[in-house]
Amino acid sequence: MKRVLFTCILLLSIASVHGQIFKDGTYLFSSQLHDFKDIRVFDISNQSLHSLSFNDDKELQRKSVMSKEKYKFKEYSLINKNSANLTWINSCEECVWTETQILNIFYLGNDFIYKGITNRIVNNNQGIDCFDTGGKCFTTTKSGYIRIFPNLFYKKNSIHVGGKSDQKNEIKEIRITDKTTEITLIINTTSGIINPVGNNQAFYVSLNNGKKLKLLGQYGWKGDGKGGFGTWATKTETKREVILFFEPASAEDLGQGFSLKEGNCTSGCWNFYDISI
Repeated sequence: MKRVLFTCILLLSIASVHGQIFKDGTYLFSSQLHDFKDIRVFDISNQSLHSLSFNDDKELQRKSVMSKEKYKFKEYSLINKNSANLTWINSCEECVWTETQILNIFYLGNDFIYKGITNRIVNNNQGIDCFDTGGKCFTTTKSGYIRIFPNLFYKKNSIHVGGKSDQKNEIKEIRITDKTTEITLIINTTSGIINPVGNNQAFYVSLNNGKKLKLLGQYGWKGDGKGGFGTWATKTETKREVILFFEPASAEDLGQGFSLKEGNCTSGCWNFYDISI
């Protein structure tokens, strides 16, 4: 079964060869945005595949690498600029099981989160009739999210906020990757606005060492503007989970302390001050 588990990641790394969807880097595939259970990790630059597990403290527990020698890529097709299909076949002659798997990749509005759906068809080489009552074959479909792999990440209980302009809002998680600094916010409001990249009121991270990290994108805010930015209003107060992506920073930079601010905002701001991790 271990041969089968890595299928979706192999397909994703093959996509990088064509350069249509992903940029160089290390990514993880998981069923939920913040899920670290039974995740798969792939590296685009060298197409390495890994299986990772974490304990309750989110520490790396074990790691295994899978050989790709018996797997053959069959087809890549770009549907449009935002989605692609890949087909992969396990051609292992001595294996009891062979399989075909189709992966659908969907662009979700930024370069930091993608949607992935895999359709896996497994055949029993010893079966005469594939879909007989003996269960010689089966198909499964799984969906999940693809994110840049974090070098470090911090949960709510390890993030200290000195002060904030709106007491209803919280910082849920902080991730440090090679390409981004990612801050997940829980925003409780009936209406509000998140200004887009480049706007003078856009979110930014102010490091205590004097550096400033610019906003690169967001995921989760459903505003009325391009890319989900803009005004989002609901009839009742709603808890909204939003991931903000900023320029990358080192753990040393963030370790000196920082603040999260809304640009030149002067009233009704969602600012977080004196953050330490």
